Parts: sequence; structure tokens; C-alpha cells
Amino acid sequence: MHKKSNIVITGFSGCGKTTIGKLVAQKLGKHFIDTDEIIEKETKMSVYEIFVRNGEAFFRNMEKRAVKDIEKVENTVIACGGGAGIDPENIESLKRTGIIIELIADPAIVIERLLKEQGQRPLIQGKTKEEIMKLYKIRMTCSAQSDIVIDAGTLSPKSVAEKIIQHYRKVL
Repeated sequence: MHKKSNIVITGFSGCGKTTIGKLVAQKLGKHFIDTDEIIEKETKMSVYEIFVRNGEAFFRNMEKRAVKDIEKVENTVIACGGGAGIDPENIESLKRTGIIIELIADPAIVIERLLKEQGQRPLIQGKTKEEIMKLYKIRMTCSAQSDIVIDAGTLSPKSVAEKIIQHYRKVL
């Protein structure tokens, strides 16, 4: 099976990558993996704990290793951490892994979601809405690297999953 049988879901924190990725995997009968979960299993710490104890640079190195490792998987839906796409090497690995679907949402919707989960989202801990917006804009520069961009802000996870599946079937 060709690596393009994989679906890679990227996007900013709070766009629904994991929730939607699990739905897509279930509907297509594929495996599901999340790069953050790979890192958590390896370190035996939550992403939040990793950031607090070891810092962002340590996490990004772990993330790069996880992205490199997933190049070996097939028939899988892969949800990448919100910052995976900021590293050009990660983007190249992800392109070799499968089609890249970028989930976006109106920044106001994303910020509202993230503020509800602030204790679980290390990069926004203690940040103002303006600071989160700045980070969002930096991360959105990765959309140009995606095969397709889908607005997940106002659609249900099920509707977004269906859009991903429709696109995937077109490119098979």
C-alpha cells in the first residue's frame, strides 16, 4: 500500500484534529494515531507536564522524532500536534507520510475553545487573547503546505470528517 493511503491532520490547537481524526479513521476502517499521544507514552508525561518540566524545545525534539517515526505507518489517520507544521523538516516528513489536511477555524472560535482548556494547553497558559492570536497567525502560515484546508470552526466534527473523506476518495 502506498504511503499516500495515510491521512495527516494538522492545524492549530483547538481545531478538532484528534476528535475529527478518530471519526475519519473509524469511518474508513483505518488506524488512528496522535503525535502528542506518542510523545506522552514515550515520556510517561502529559504534554503539559513536558512543557513545564522540560520546556518547549525538548517537546519539539520529541515531536520531530514522532513525526519521523510515523513515516513508517500505513493505512492510518494521523493527528499532529498544533505546532508540528512550523518545522520544515516535519512538513517534508508529513508530505511523505500521506495527504495533509489542515483544519482551520475563525480565531475567535479557537481562542474561546482554548481558554476553556487552558490548564491542558501549555502554549497558551497565562497568555492574553492577543498573544494567542499572534501565535495563531504564525502557525497559520503552514496552510500553504497542505493538500487541502478545511474550515472546522462552524461545522460539526462529523461534517468535517465527511469533507475529509470526500477529498481523500478523490485523490486515491
